[in-house]
Amino acid sequence: MRIGIDFDNTLTDMDPLLATLVRAQGWFAHPETLPEGKTALRQTIRALDDGEVKWQRLQATLYGPELYRAPLRTGAEHFFHTARQHRIPLFIVSHKTRYARQDEAQRHDLRALATDWLARQGFFDPHGFNLPEDHLFFTDTRAEKARRIDQLNCTHFIDDLPELFAEPDFPATTTPLLLDPTGTHRADSPGATFPDWYALTRSLFPDAP
Repeated sequence: MRIGIDFDNTLTDMDPLLATLVRAQGWFAHPETLPEGKTALRQTIRALDDGEVKWQRLQATLYGPELYRAPLRTGAEHFFHTARQHRIPLFIVSHKTRYARQDEAQRHDLRALATDWLARQGFFDPHGFNLPEDHLFFTDTRAEKARRIDQLNCTHFIDDLPELFAEPDFPATTTPLLLDPTGTHRADSPGATFPDWYALTRSLFPDAP
């Protein structure tokens, strides 16, 4: 078994931080009634005047200077420690450009910030998650991400978006595993879906507590 893992919204829990940032914008008269979850919030914001630009600028902030505030998604630590006990190679493959589209001044290196977040969480620490630093990959496009997964010979790949699994270059030999805490994409996934990291861990490692 060789398992690949997405970064944004899969290892990071962006929903609470995203909701906080949206409410702070003053775009909505009643922010307390906004829907939960990235997908629903994205649709709501895109319906505003200049909604697409607003969403892109918000993403530039979310995945840029505010990333450090995002917590590790619940249960991910348990998964990594279980995989380590089973001596399973793990890889993080993220579709993330170096700079956000709305960061024209290129002030925030998104890849450097993501790498720093992982380091702060103990991913590269031999006494933490013990992930080799050369097991971290960034790609500019989703198609390139699919090809990287193929090159790494991943037997499984964990992502929060089913669009990756629909890529023509997503390897047929890789089992797609969708992490879908809100149940938003369950019907769109070609593989198994899981509400949290604990359920996913038990599926891959039946002897896990």
